[in-house]
Amino acid sequence: MRRSLLILLVCLLFIAPLSLPVASYAYVSPSIPVTIGGETTELAGLDGTGLRQPLLAQAAAPGNRGSLCSPTGLCRPITKCKPATAPQVCLSTPPPKSGCTLPARRCGQWEAAVQVLFARVKGTTRWVGPWTGLPASDIDYNDDLGVSAHQVFLEYSARYQFRPTWGVFYSAMPIHLEGSKILERTLYFGPYTLPIGASTHTTWDFFYQKVGILYQPILTCNASVSLFGGWVFNDQKVKIDSPTVCGGGCSAVSRTRNMVTTGMDMQKCLKTNCNGSTLSCDNKVWLSFLDDTFIVDVEAGVRYSVPMGPGRWGYGKVGYRYLSFQESRNDVRMDTVLEGGFAEAGIIF
Repeated sequence: MRRSLLILLVCLLFIAPLSLPVASYAYVSPSIPVTIGGETTELAGLDGTGLRQPLLAQAAAPGNRGSLCSPTGLCRPITKCKPATAPQVCLSTPPPKSGCTLPARRCGQWEAAVQVLFARVKGTTRWVGPWTGLPASDIDYNDDLGVSAHQVFLEYSARYQFRPTWGVFYSAMPIHLEGSKILERTLYFGPYTLPIGASTHTTWDFFYQKVGILYQPILTCNASVSLFGGWVFNDQKVKIDSPTVCGGGCSAVSRTRNMVTTGMDMQKCLKTNCNGSTLSCDNKVWLSFLDDTFIVDVEAGVRYSVPMGPGRWGYGKVGYRYLSFQESRNDVRMDTVLEGGFAEAGIIF
């Protein structure tokens, strides 16, 4: 019985604090310190009448939006934090790589170009007569035959990239020139003797063709070197007509050459703009030989390339070109030199 009373008293001791009003133990802070702009103020708490100092309510009022004022009268505008914007820069399509970058030819792409050569034409022809035994004359195209020294020629070229560093190429330059002249000296042309004072009309046909394969041992983002090897076909035909000598139907002399060619193309990037266009130097050297002829073909120029979509480029090129044909034969010779400035336009697609 005594033990049961002790257990009852212990239970009453635990239950008694729980039965007191909760409000008697609640603590309401009279104010909350708030710091605004380095000045500390107090934001009143809730009591029976509501907010003692409605600081937040004043800031939220329609006339006070955008600022927060303290009881002392100091106000500070409310601003949003936003990240600093970077300066606007040019964007290219596609975006350029870092540094100077040459246009890249992908496998399966073609390159087609047309070159306009503003050439100074110089050359001589000689045809030894087979029966007369007369000394053959070195006939100048300009001074003796009246062919204009300044001409404009077109050359067409194409290139196909079938491997990352291998490709094939083709180029052709067809030329047809005519000239008339009253001879100022006697010419010995094959079996014919053209006396001084005779009127002549000359037709000169010229065809220069290259075809072969290329390999690029150096191929980086800003420089490339291409080595060429192939076959050259050159055909020339000179016909001199004189109505006073042969009735306007003199025979023509022709020369056909089949030669081996080798060459090198060197490109170096100079500048890449923010829109992806590139300025580069582009130089070529060709040497052709065999068939008693030696050909030197040199180009020095600069190229400006413009992107035209994914993997496609258009470009323009200007420079200077020197093209020389020198023969070592004694019976029939046609030595020709074409040199001058050129302009070229092409596309890589």
